[in-house]
Amino acid sequence: MKAFAMLALTAMTSCVFAYQDCPQTLRVVALEKVTDRILSGMLLGYYPDIAIEIVSGTPLPLYLLFEGDQGDLFTDKIEEGEMCAEEPFYVRCKQGKPLFSSDLVEWATFKDFFTGELDVKWNVLEGKSSLVVCAELHRRSKESLEENVLDSD
Repeated sequence: MKAFAMLALTAMTSCVFAYQDCPQTLRVVALEKVTDRILSGMLLGYYPDIAIEIVSGTPLPLYLLFEGDQGDLFTDKIEEGEMCAEEPFYVRCKQGKPLFSSDLVEWATFKDFFTGELDVKWNVLEGKSSLVVCAELHRRSKESLEENVLDSD
């Protein structure tokens, strides 16, 4: 009985010390059930134990914000659109920074979780000349993610 109590205490302690990466402590909430209050609290660091689940087919609002020192060329304008998740993934905030995961165990920043390229093209859409911002995103492989973590140490 004493051995069982010690084993239980050890298991609980390891979850407390590895809180940020212990899947048993996470509460998974579907994106459509996340309230503004929860999201604001996550961004402020109040809910490190909540992971937002984005399932395949979930429409995600998309906002493009153009900022920089080229004020004479562009106005700072937010454009709104929508995109759809093709594969499930999870998002949570740690110290106000969003982290991404595909398995609720390994978490990475946007730059470490995704890879890809950004490009701009000139196009005619609906009879109007347009500047089209193209983003090609791919989820990094687990091996590539591990290499990035090792390189940053």
